[in-house]
Amino acid sequence: MKNIVLSQTCQGEVLRYLLLFSPEFRERYTCSFVPNYEVVDGVSRVASPEVLTPHLKTCDLFVYHAITDYDFGAILKTLPEGCPSLAVPYVTSTIYWPSYDFRHPVWLLPYAATALIPWPCRLLDAMIVAFKDKDRARREYLDLDIPSVMDVAENHDSQLRYIRQAEQGTIFSMSAYIQEHFRDQRLFHLINHPSIPLFRHMANCLLLHLGLSPLTLSPTDPFDNHQMPVHPSIRRYYGLTWCDDATRYKLFEKEVAYDEYVSMYIDLYIERFQFQPPPQAKKTHKTKQPGKRLAKFLKMLLGRRN
Repeated sequence: MKNIVLSQTCQGEVLRYLLLFSPEFRERYTCSFVPNYEVVDGVSRVASPEVLTPHLKTCDLFVYHAITDYDFGAILKTLPEGCPSLAVPYVTSTIYWPSYDFRHPVWLLPYAATALIPWPCRLLDAMIVAFKDKDRARREYLDLDIPSVMDVAENHDSQLRYIRQAEQGTIFSMSAYIQEHFRDQRLFHLINHPSIPLFRHMANCLLLHLGLSPLTLSPTDPFDNHQMPVHPSIRRYYGLTWCDDATRYKLFEKEVAYDEYVSMYIDLYIERFQFQPPPQAKKTHKTKQPGKRLAKFLKMLLGRRN
């Protein structure tokens, strides 16, 4: 049997999980998942590339996320002679959450190596700081029409451009699937956690490349226990059919409606930061500045007290 080695984030664990649902795959391949991260004292960090070394000696196909922390030019040269390699895109998206800041985690209510609310909503944070009144912040945020203060169409386009760039030169075609199905299927639970339909498409791209039949089943979703709710104005803007006013979202042991999530967010924010802006995390990447409409809105909001 041939051995496939996956060097990825936690997305690789789900990809392996799905590949093993294929009887044809199991007959011909073994599959090893080698995380490119490790969790130490509840904090996730990049794993040493040396963890790959023993796995590559018996590798017949190497599938990897091309993270910049690893020198893949050197790693690929250590593969056994004739062993092919495939880059797989790291699939993330804020398409459902255009007002959220993926670069600077807020980490409200830590939970194991993550948090119930991992990332901050710039709009809700600004309202908490501006009004210094949690009831008003909640009311105004729930009533807010986000597309009127943000260029949601540009966020949509930029997210698809990112995926197209990430999949360029690979066998994977994730952007087309996202564009076609994000309205009628929940394709992301969190910004960095795709759902089973998107993972199944990823697995099928690899199975077809190997000359095997695609999967048609929908097994249990390993990521569906942690979800970020979608603001009602974004749901209406896109015409999302997979969620509505009655949808409840999973936060591990909790299950909340959208307004309950907002109340919890505000309470946790105030508990941690009072009514002050959260300290900015150290920037390791250039962060895109907010669009003119959003910047104007935030400036107006922060100058408003009554």
